[in-house]
Amino acid sequence: MIISIPWGLSGGGKVGTFALFGGSGSTTSVYTYSSNTAVAGGNLSYAANELAAAGNSTVGVFGGGSGSSITSVYTYSSNTAVAGGNLSYVTNALAAAGNSTVGVFGGGVGPVSTTSVYTYSSNTAVAGGNLSYAANALAAAGNSTVGVFGGGSGSSITSVYTYSSNTAVAGGNLSYAAYELAAAGNSTVGVFGGGYNGAALSTTSVYTYSSNTAVAGGNLSYAAYTLAACAPNPRVNC
Repeated sequence: MIISIPWGLSGGGKVGTFALFGGSGSTTSVYTYSSNTAVAGGNLSYAANELAAAGNSTVGVFGGGSGSSITSVYTYSSNTAVAGGNLSYVTNALAAAGNSTVGVFGGGVGPVSTTSVYTYSSNTAVAGGNLSYAANALAAAGNSTVGVFGGGSGSSITSVYTYSSNTAVAGGNLSYAAYELAAAGNSTVGVFGGGYNGAALSTTSVYTYSSNTAVAGGNLSYAAYTLAACAPNPRVNC
């Protein structure tokens, strides 16, 4: 799985000017929005697939994947990565969301409802509050206050994780059921799209954070699963 983080500083550029893709090995690629070009970035400190990532304006943290708890901290300004503190559990096919101080990694093979809260300033992770449901191959989007984990394991269920309290409650169901879907968003909505439920899907569901409700969105232009999503917004993680 390829993960993207729409954050960062590059060559004196502004926050949110590029996306960083990594995984399926340790390879990374830095995509610049203004020029629509990509160049090789520094390798992650470990190789994995089905990993997840979250970040802030300085670093992106890639974690889990290939049945591990390993993390790699990628510094945007230098395009280098070093080993970070391990997540508090081992898994792959997980999802992540976060704000400027923490990234919350959740779900994964089992399926599980486990989460791990990674603090960027200390490069340490501790167990977080469990999601309100167990799932693997789920997706997550969020804003500065909450992360919404949704779908996975062929469901439409969501769980709303509040960063300040490290607690999660059931959210409104997505408008369709799928696993191996993707999500991205802005400060008000998260869009979950694609995935698999007997066939590849082009379906989307738009989740409004303030009301914890979801409605069907416009279909993607193609059907796919094990896809990824990103939004060029400096306060939202993929």
